[in-house]
Amino acid sequence: MNVNKLKQDHPPSKIHAKIALSLLLAAAFLWSFFGCQSVESRRATPFPPVSTAPRQVPTPIPEGSPAAEAPPLSGRITFHSDRNGDFDIYVMNADGSNLKRLTTDPGKDVEPAWSPDGNRIAFSSNRDGDYEIFIMKADGSELVQLTDNNFNDWAPDWSPDGNRLVFASNREGPNRLYLMDANGANQRPLASAGAGDGWAPSWSPNGQEIVFVSKRDGNSELYLIDIEGDNVRRLTNNDLQDERPTWSPDGAYILYMAAKTRTSLFDPDEIFIMPREGEISRQLTDNLIGDITPTWSPDGNWIAFSSNRDSGDWEIYVMRADGSGEPRRLTDVPGWDREPDWGP
Repeated sequence: MNVNKLKQDHPPSKIHAKIALSLLLAAAFLWSFFGCQSVESRRATPFPPVSTAPRQVPTPIPEGSPAAEAPPLSGRITFHSDRNGDFDIYVMNADGSNLKRLTTDPGKDVEPAWSPDGNRIAFSSNRDGDYEIFIMKADGSELVQLTDNNFNDWAPDWSPDGNRLVFASNREGPNRLYLMDANGANQRPLASAGAGDGWAPSWSPNGQEIVFVSKRDGNSELYLIDIEGDNVRRLTNNDLQDERPTWSPDGAYILYMAAKTRTSLFDPDEIFIMPREGEISRQLTDNLIGDITPTWSPDGNWIAFSSNRDSGDWEIYVMRADGSGEPRRLTDVPGWDREPDWGP
């Protein structure tokens, strides 16, 4: 190669200029490809709203696989039914076997709730004219009336240690939440009268919070309150009704029923699950009629609920807690079998 010829045709200044121009063009190309892409990506992701309140990351909602092997059914399910003419409390094994009627009063005995140890059942009854809270042993014996007034006390739920009950009452006006000892002593409102209405309470497994329903903001929504009656926090925000919340055994999730749409004839309720922190939810059931009043199995693997999907009356079903597979029907008689509660 003739070096002198090369230098003559392309002097160093021109060579350096061409090299610099090439590098500049390459840098511009790389910035346009990567830099602009990064800017557009940042533009597509808005900054979260500024909040002065502490924020917890929602627990992810697990998705299930129908191919996974179904865990065994265990424990007992109590529910109320009018299959014999009036509403009474019944109990059966978790597979639907060994059904027993526990109450026979002409009044309406409804909303049974297992004590944590499975030895007692609390329920509400209008056998004396208005609804009061009763407890009995798991075999229906040793019935004790805990409340006695001229108003309605209903929807009892046990504290995790079995020493107290939370319930709803309209004894001082609108429905509010009340606490009492398991023997009926020390009945008191959970929060002050100005704290708003509330019903359908469910006590958290760690004993520190209660989830409940309220219309304090104009619609039936789910709220959390601590056991001191403070720090109320709204969990749902929907145009339709959210009702009947219940905790998962580990306290990470809350089941509830909600209307998925409103029609001129009925609101077809379905079962939903959300993290304890709220904010997101997933629908577990979907049919034309409705699925209501869910409850967890003690091991957290199953959900029992009431549905009229297969007939003109309400029956008890169980399904896997992740919503996978087909629900299994446990009862099949004319009448309304509703409000299941799953105990040990």
